[in-house]
Amino acid sequence: MKKSSLLTHMLFALWTFLFLSGCASSNRVCLQYIQVMDRYASRQQCVDWSDPIDPIDTIDDSKAASPKKTYKYGFIDKTGLIVIKPQFLDSWGFSERLAAVKIGDKWGFIDKTGKTVIRVKYSDVTSFSEGLAGVRIGDKWGFIDKTGKVVIKPQFSDSGGFSEGLAQVEIGDKWGSIDKIGKVVIKPQYSASWWFSEGLARVKIGDKWGFIDRTGKVVIKPQFSYCWGFSEGLAQVKNGDKWGFIDKTGLMVIKLQYSASWWFLEGLARVKISDKWGFIDKTGELVIKPQFSNSLSFSEGLAAVQIGDKWGFIDKTGKVVIKPQFSDTQRFSEGLTRVKIGDKWGFIDKTGEIVIKQKFSDTWWFFEGRMRVQIGDKWGFIDKTGKIVIRTQFSDSLSFSEGLAVVIIETNI
Repeated sequence: MKKSSLLTHMLFALWTFLFLSGCASSNRVCLQYIQVMDRYASRQQCVDWSDPIDPIDTIDDSKAASPKKTYKYGFIDKTGLIVIKPQFLDSWGFSERLAAVKIGDKWGFIDKTGKTVIRVKYSDVTSFSEGLAGVRIGDKWGFIDKTGKVVIKPQFSDSGGFSEGLAQVEIGDKWGSIDKIGKVVIKPQYSASWWFSEGLARVKIGDKWGFIDRTGKVVIKPQFSYCWGFSEGLAQVKNGDKWGFIDKTGLMVIKLQYSASWWFLEGLARVKISDKWGFIDKTGELVIKPQFSNSLSFSEGLAAVQIGDKWGFIDKTGKVVIKPQFSDTQRFSEGLTRVKIGDKWGFIDKTGEIVIKQKFSDTWWFFEGRMRVQIGDKWGFIDKTGKIVIRTQFSDSLSFSEGLAVVIIETNI
């Protein structure tokens, strides 16, 4: 994928799934998204989100394979049966019952039987979102429906996926938004824009960021050196070297005072004062004083915190409920989280009990009852008891989505 398209793909996945992610080490969050992004996560490439950067600059969009080797992508079901044989040069996995696949230098779409339902002819594609997929012909992007019909002709320099009925598109060097029939509802005028979240999208004019509504009306004028999208009614904004929070009217409800901050999740946001992390509520009150070397956001009532070089967990009162003892961890999901001791990963429950012992070189999250795990240099899948249900045999894999998972095998040529 070209750099700008890959970045668009990644940031859409990030915006949708970032709240699930969290690589604990070094105040960084791993670029570990699901489906299309988890192939990158296996290389443990992380970026520091304390300040805005372009994550694409940190990612090598290749397998870094030997010239004598190539990789083929296919699909397995939850028993490990190969239902679509490895034959593709790339795939994003299934989304809305179709999967983008690459043959030669062109992309198309297959169904779950492996049948090509949209001919392989596009220079680039995005996954389906809200019934439409972006496709590139030559150097222009447009959109197709699930029959392959072009519903919005290729005319844009770049585009993002549809979110809340609108898609960001670039004409020349300016960004605007279109609806699903291709009507320009927000004329291209911004040097950068993001997807709508909670009814507002952040946009950039010159070197300042602000927010627009779905009609294109500027509801919070561009005035910030950086900002993130709204979460639980508030958005992080930055001017100078300090961060604070605004509401949807643009009122600064928590003044600029933090050296770093994160979204509100479960009613609390993590903030950094000097070199320590703590947590505030939506009034700005410090409910857990800054005392941690690092932290992750709350999930399922607990937050990972780092004291010295070890990670443990606190509850919303700040009480340590799982003592710091792990070299790395992430947020809880479905009652479990992965933890690292030495150079191996295992899993604990919310009492801190090890329920799946440390034996994996790398792991992921549970999706659809399966988690991808690595032993040595091969990937397979476990269930929630820790049982290996699909043996570690693949060069790489993606998480299960809609009942199938992409698997990648190495082929000598």
